[in-house]
Amino acid sequence: MKYVKGTQTYSLDLDNKTAPTTKANIICDGEVEGIWIKQGDGEVVLLNHALAFYPFPSWGTIIPSTRDTKDKSDKRERIDITALRGYSPADTVLTLHPEAWDQYIEQGTMDAEGNFIIPKE
Repeated sequence: MKYVKGTQTYSLDLDNKTAPTTKANIICDGEVEGIWIKQGDGEVVLLNHALAFYPFPSWGTIIPSTRDTKDKSDKRERIDITALRGYSPADTVLTLHPEAWDQYIEQGTMDAEGNFIIPKE
């Protein structure tokens, strides 16, 4: 598992109206998970860890989206992340929002190069 740092400038603060907080349906290998997101233009940021990436942390992951911040419809976007997840953890590279990147390093989830750190038990 490898993480790279995104270039987003909007905040993940729940009160941030520039990137509204909403929900999306994330699909992986046919399984659907409703998850809280920040909606950016052409992307979403996961505000929860997605089961599709378990056991790896995914809060703050950037996922491509076809919706923009001006879309006020109530219908949840459906985003298939099967290809993004990769065939195995060794094949998976996730882009993190800069706030998530900083938090992952601070918490020891990954090193400064974006390599996942396996927790010691």
